[in-house]
Amino acid sequence: MKSLREWQFIVLSILAIAKALDYDERKERYSSSVLGLMKLYELEQQYIKTLQVYAVERNNSILTKYLSSIELNNVNKKSYREREEHVSNILNAFTLIRRTHQDWPKWQKFMKTILNASEMVKLNAIVSQAPDKQDMKEMLENMQRAEKINNLHAIDKFDGNLSKEMTSYHLGCRGLFLPPGKLVCRYNFTTSPFLRLAPLKQEEINLDPYIVVYHDVLHDREIAQMKEEMANAHISNAWIEERKANQSQMRQVIGRVSWLTDSSNFMDSVNQRIMDMTGFSMKGIESLQVCNYGPGCNFKPHYDYMAEGYEPPNILTLGDRLASVIFYASEVHLGGATVFPRLDVAITPKKGAGLVWYNTYDDSTHDQRSQHAVCPTLMGSRWTLTKWVHLSPQMFLKPCRPRK
Repeated sequence: MKSLREWQFIVLSILAIAKALDYDERKERYSSSVLGLMKLYELEQQYIKTLQVYAVERNNSILTKYLSSIELNNVNKKSYREREEHVSNILNAFTLIRRTHQDWPKWQKFMKTILNASEMVKLNAIVSQAPDKQDMKEMLENMQRAEKINNLHAIDKFDGNLSKEMTSYHLGCRGLFLPPGKLVCRYNFTTSPFLRLAPLKQEEINLDPYIVVYHDVLHDREIAQMKEEMANAHISNAWIEERKANQSQMRQVIGRVSWLTDSSNFMDSVNQRIMDMTGFSMKGIESLQVCNYGPGCNFKPHYDYMAEGYEPPNILTLGDRLASVIFYASEVHLGGATVFPRLDVAITPKKGAGLVWYNTYDDSTHDQRSQHAVCPTLMGSRWTLTKWVHLSPQMFLKPCRPRK
């Protein structure tokens, strides 16, 4: 078993070679989500079964030993949950990507020496779906990012040019924020009339600006419905753009994302839940973002309100993003926290919980304290549902009070 320091050496060595590669954000990346890694895991099982047949037919000892080494890593992973837990561990994800990217082409060349052209057709079809150099580069950067942000080697040393927000973001990802005082948990009976019959479990996270978590507001049945609807929806890379000094614009894939827009019982339930949690109207706000983060993927500090000069098509009718609502649809064993670096607040994902915060002041001006980020996921599959509450539908629900 390799130590983390040995993994660090491997990552940095290969990353130095991979840095110069071209980037194509349109192609699905196995490394960008647990969904993608599960596809690659199943593809490797097909690859193993194909080689097993040829190993028996040819009685090839070299091939048999290679297959035995792979099976040691895949033992007792028969259920879907076991396989998902395996690939959601960032070290296992790295070895899977490395093995399929680097080893498969080598064994393909070896198999050509013992198989004829017709026998190679099936094997070639599988190897053609292997991760490419860009996928390997993404996985290496995920490893490097997770190590740096989570301080896996306990070296508390920064580059010296990090902003206060980035430093605070790193501390939040390491769980080093002090717990705030004067906060309470309570049953919420008042936000909507329905809550008088079925109050919500409410936990205060921060008072100014107000941040709150509602527990047990997304049920297993609804999560299953969400995944069923995703099966028929378009899924694409979720990416962010970054421009550093004296460098060209960089794009980083952070996960796989889908937008659910069609009306359904699931969508109606989510909208009603948000209205019960916030007291706001969801009229005209149709899209629900579903995102699955891969091991080591993160989302750097950013704002949900619209940047100056940026006006998407719906901004004129719906207005800016008044508040944000994130539902956590899976358990994350390590990492994946939502951090507010300007407030020194971090929220650990809990399956079924809903996180609510405001992006603007009462007079609708932008609140920069709402800056937030997502920490790299180290173990677990991070599923989230995100919806934004817009200003215009709340015209008669939220008073516009001037700031003092």
